Amino acid sequence: MALSPLSSGLFHRAIAQSGTAMISGLFNPNYFPMAQTLGNISGCDITTSKTIVDCLMQLTEEEMQKLVEEALTVQFMVTNDGHFLTKTMEESLQNHEIHKVPFMTGVMNQECGWLLPNLLAPPGWEEGMDRDQVLSIMPFLYHKPSDKRIQELVADEYLGTSEDRQAIRDSAVEMMGDVMFTIPAIQTANFHRDTGVPVYLYEFQEAPSVLRKKRPSFVKSDHGDEIMFVFGFCFADLNVTIEGDTMKGMCTEEEHELSRTVMAYWANFARTGSPNGAGLVDWPRYGPEEEFLCLGMKQQTGKRLKGERYVFLTRTLQEKMRTQEKHSEL
Repeated sequence: MALSPLSSGLFHRAIAQSGTAMISGLFNPNYFPMAQTLGNISGCDITTSKTIVDCLMQLTEEEMQKLVEEALTVQFMVTNDGHFLTKTMEESLQNHEIHKVPFMTGVMNQECGWLLPNLLAPPGWEEGMDRDQVLSIMPFLYHKPSDKRIQELVADEYLGTSEDRQAIRDSAVEMMGDVMFTIPAIQTANFHRDTGVPVYLYEFQEAPSVLRKKRPSFVKSDHGDEIMFVFGFCFADLNVTIEGDTMKGMCTEEEHELSRTVMAYWANFARTGSPNGAGLVDWPRYGPEEEFLCLGMKQQTGKRLKGERYVFLTRTLQEKMRTQEKHSEL
């Protein structure tokens, strides 16, 4: 929404929680092959977009439901329609063609600690992984056939030479979180900051106890864990069930306090464009020092989130690829 010319003037603050426009593989410049795949599954004539759409429009509810079930492996990504989006997300961000409104974004301290590995990693991954198993999930992070060398270089950076299966597992979940969420969030924060608007970056470091007790001990704050605190689930007088347990009475007093703090930051930002307010630890504006707020049972500030990993994935990796391309040409 912050990149579409159609949304100009429709909002005055923007919050991106664990997901930004720079996420790897989010944008697909060539949508037609995917449309043809969907058409094939449904038995449609896939000659043109029109024949595919006309065919899909004739499907019954039952046929559409069956199609959805059979198309679970089809990855539907953002496309440039020339109307809602006139350029790729990266082009818009690099050209600073962004709605200039205060921007808040952040990540969890283990974005791919549990939920996403259960979808992408091989069965039994939580007990430990080897290098080949990690390489098997790399195409989800780097999609192009030409990305194979990138996959190997990134695996080398995170896994090193370790043969310890649990250490490899821990490095793999860090790698997935960095590539999919953390580094794109930092890149997006940098682009917004460089337009001159106030930017606030956070790292969420707490997992709800109701979820934590159902996960292995190595899992930290996983993708989506902040939602309960942001929306005040701890205070809801509802029989909301999460993984078999009702939320009513499941939050600790410390979690109640954390939720109050998080809601105060978010509400202040929505009202004023700054999350800061009375009784809260000062949240520094994201600037040249790349300061961010650690959100946990105690709040504290940090600098240069994932500094070394950021440098590797945004600079060193490209330098290594260019060097190898030059050598291959000799």
